[in-house]
Amino acid sequence: MSIRVFVVCLCAVLTCRVVGASSSQSFKNCPTKPVQANFNFTRVGTSGEWVTSRSLFSVQFQGLWYELRRQPNAFEPDSVCVTGDVAVTPQGGLTIVNRWYNTMASQHTLLNGVLRRANNDSQDGRLIVKFTNTNTDVEYSVLGTDYDNYLVVWSCWASSVVNGVPQYTGYSWVLGRSKVLNQEALDAVSSIETSHNIDRTLYEDTRQDNCPVNSSS
Repeated sequence: MSIRVFVVCLCAVLTCRVVGASSSQSFKNCPTKPVQANFNFTRVGTSGEWVTSRSLFSVQFQGLWYELRRQPNAFEPDSVCVTGDVAVTPQGGLTIVNRWYNTMASQHTLLNGVLRRANNDSQDGRLIVKFTNTNTDVEYSVLGTDYDNYLVVWSCWASSVVNGVPQYTGYSWVLGRSKVLNQEALDAVSSIETSHNIDRTLYEDTRQDNCPVNSSS
């Protein structure tokens, strides 16, 4: 999200597959949720080609995102000050760097990833993040964003197997360009959560104040 990762963590955001059912949404199958259409992953030239010149490249999604709320997962226990920083490569791709501080371990964590579309033909908000530290691909869905204030992310995966039957777990994250969302952004996020049947009671706030300084970064 923190995309957990995006954050995406993305935060962000976010590769562990072992979770507590009491703090997440469990399903027999991952539900299909509408994602943001015409997601501005990259801006293309007039003929539709991908712009690879850094001087011409414009990506609304790039930049720093703060994780503001998350549905608890085993990958982010005791984690505060979670951010996802999206950047454009000279080749025109996108990378993400997720950072957080674990209060129990008293240590900073950094997770690098590469972003790509899940489906180049659809041009929607389904994204794949390959975390280079773990060589793991994780799919995230952008349920809604205005690029300038808020980002709502969803992910679902098979978290366990019971009697040979996969059990699926879904998570949601809310990220912002600032550490506090304005009322208009809060209303927009609330509308997205309602229309996508996101259980708000499962959210926990991500602390973003008094963040320890990482002297090694």
